[in-house]
Amino acid sequence: MPKILLIDDHPRFLKTLSLALEDDHKILCAEGGGEALAKISRDRLDLVLLDYFMPDLDGLEVLGRMRVWTDRPRVILMSARMNDEICRQAMELGAVDCIEKPFDLPDLRWKIERALKK
Repeated sequence: MPKILLIDDHPRFLKTLSLALEDDHKILCAEGGGEALAKISRDRLDLVLLDYFMPDLDGLEVLGRMRVWTDRPRVILMSARMNDEICRQAMELGAVDCIEKPFDLPDLRWKIERALKK
């Protein structure tokens, strides 16, 4: 079962998304960039769903710090204010996809499956 880390600074969003995905994936959660980096560095993960706007480290900062790791998980960047520039920067830093919040769950599931197959 693929292991996915959900990263967002809103606990209610994490809980809701975790419940929606837990039947098909092992889900871990982090409530910020610092906590996320600690989990990514110690856990073997298949995918990270990473929020862009967070108070401690934003999604691009997290991606930038992950860049030096040779064995890093795939990343899908999420944002309520997604635009082409944010997505372009995320892809340059190693993200495999971007999705705008609020998203349809079937669209997210499709992006997750596509990312896991890469």
